[in-house]
Amino acid sequence: MDLTAVFRRAGLPHRVLASARFAARHRFIGAAGENPEHYALIWTVRCTLTDCLPARRLRTSRGELILIEYPCFPDGNGQDQHVVIAALQPAAGLVELLLPEELGDLT
Repeated sequence: MDLTAVFRRAGLPHRVLASARFAARHRFIGAAGENPEHYALIWTVRCTLTDCLPARRLRTSRGELILIEYPCFPDGNGQDQHVVIAALQPAAGLVELLLPEELGDLT
């Protein structure tokens, strides 16, 4: 799923793609960027990619992998939740958003 337009509104010039599983889990289907939970995800990714927030960066055979974790809104049980996502940069100006369990054999 191409989320470039949503991230451009947040000031990120990269082309941003998301896996189908990532888009489904974070409910980017339909009105992307309209859910308040999207704001935290979008701004956290943007700030991480522009080095405003610290993140764990790893070299893989497909490019730089950035593991991003941040707190989000409590769930329906009042429990704090943490979101963990993977941002893969296979080429300059391109970001692929994945779920951590989708990383498979990236090394």
